[in-house]
Amino acid sequence: MACCITGLSLPNNLSQALPPEHRSADTPSASDPEAATRKLLSTISARVVAGVALVVAATLIALVAGSVLEIGDSDQDESYLNVSELSFDSLVVTYDNDSSASSISPDNPDIPDSPDIPDNPENVSNASSSGFVDRKLGEYGGKPLVVNFFASWCPPCVREMPEFQRVFEKLNGRVAFLGLSQDRTAQDALDLVAATGVTYDVGWDLDLEIYQATESIAMPTTAFVSPEGDLLDTFAGLLNEEALNERIRSLFNIAIES
Repeated sequence: MACCITGLSLPNNLSQALPPEHRSADTPSASDPEAATRKLLSTISARVVAGVALVVAATLIALVAGSVLEIGDSDQDESYLNVSELSFDSLVVTYDNDSSASSISPDNPDIPDSPDIPDNPENVSNASSSGFVDRKLGEYGGKPLVVNFFASWCPPCVREMPEFQRVFEKLNGRVAFLGLSQDRTAQDALDLVAATGVTYDVGWDLDLEIYQATESIAMPTTAFVSPEGDLLDTFAGLLNEEALNERIRSLFNIAIES
């Protein structure tokens, strides 16, 4: 049997059909459009705030990352010590060549464990100095520089100096060489220079200014300086011709023909 119900009116919003105590607190009444507007604005405001916060966070992250990269680049730029202003006493060396004199060389490497270079060696060409000239490492600017710290009381120094001379000759001026003596007297340095046949520049680091600046801790020590005066590397220990060639190739990008 069909039954028709008439005269029944349903509310547009079913939630309003519920008793007041069962209605959601955040459910606006259809009769309260201001409440609905406030809720919509509140939702929009929350999303805007969240979006702004996200943008600010991303900006801060980018700024921090940029600062870290900038610091890293700065550290890299400043990682090399510039030694251009360091000074030394250059020895003005003159030789009294003796064709019958024998000398220390890579082909005659018979060096005693404790070399005793006499004050006036009879078996080597005599070397003397006409004085000292105060110079700076920066005077070698524009050309790579090899600085070798040596002393007559250092057997490895005596052994490697003739090999440094051979490399110096093969480079034919493409790389400057400087030997800095740690001897007690200039004459000790001059006698060793004569015995080893060294013809590149030599000097006397009397106050150890350059030795200490390169953080050298042993003898012999060799420092490699860029054409701009930056200390690229420091090696403590003996370097033979092959090892020296390899360091010059890797640090200065200069190949040496064997």
